[in-house]
Amino acid sequence: MSLSRAESIAKMEQTKKNAQVWKRMMAERKANLEAEEEEYWKDPLREEKEAKKRRERTMGKIYGEIEEKRKKMEAKAKEIKEKYKDQMEQYKMQSPLEKALTETKRVLDERKIQELESSTSASSQEVSYSENGRPRLPGDRDVTMGKIEEEVFETSDVVTDNVRIQVESSYSPEQSDPAMRKHCFKYTIKITNLSVTDEIQLTSRKFEIQTVGMSRKDIVQGDGVTGRQPILKPGEMFQYSSTAPLSVRPIGTTIVAARMSGSYMYQILSNNVPEERDAELGKFHFIFPETQWVQPVDHDDYDGEE
Repeated sequence: MSLSRAESIAKMEQTKKNAQVWKRMMAERKANLEAEEEEYWKDPLREEKEAKKRRERTMGKIYGEIEEKRKKMEAKAKEIKEKYKDQMEQYKMQSPLEKALTETKRVLDERKIQELESSTSASSQEVSYSENGRPRLPGDRDVTMGKIEEEVFETSDVVTDNVRIQVESSYSPEQSDPAMRKHCFKYTIKITNLSVTDEIQLTSRKFEIQTVGMSRKDIVQGDGVTGRQPILKPGEMFQYSSTAPLSVRPIGTTIVAARMSGSYMYQILSNNVPEERDAELGKFHFIFPETQWVQPVDHDDYDGEE
């Protein structure tokens, strides 16, 4: 038998099998339809009744929730009424002048409480929050005023115990839009384990960034570094880069856009009991490139003419 003949026979047999399967499926479908029709004629309104029951259950649940909420509100109103019953009776017995004096005293007392809370909040330097939920702390006055008298650096190099943290920063013109007061800076951080015996693991980080002209520092914190918690063997270094987009405009009293500092938390894995420590990220500055500096006015060249 030739190959083409064998293929023709196989196709024919498969066609017969498909026809049998199709015939069986159609018979089952017909039987199901007949069963459904028979069931329908036994009780033509069955589906409508079931739908009605579902609606009744839903409405009953809604009304139950409304009634429960109403009862809670009523109980709360009774509680408040009972709590202030004596004060309300006394207030009703007062003359119009006495009522006015009572109300004035209440308003003055509320103002004193608000002033006290405001002064307490300012003196205790409570944490506030930015629009994106990031915590903020009171900033350094020199950065707020834009009059930084100390020497500024775009780099930092600090050793804490046996952990060395180096940082370098630079301006990113391709990611900045000076006309819209958007300035982006890049920074690269190198973390080196200087120990000759201990293995460490970086667990978290915390940065403080204050933009020039702002009275608050933004707090950036999170677990690990770039989503990881790298392990550094003795002598090993971990390096990564990130960006700091700032909304700021250059001012004539400083070339600085922002100041940044912080720390990294780490554990010494060779200890029997892991102990969490912190390594300092030294203070450094994001500095505008010279093309963005505010140029002073030369009054000697000004002749008074427009």
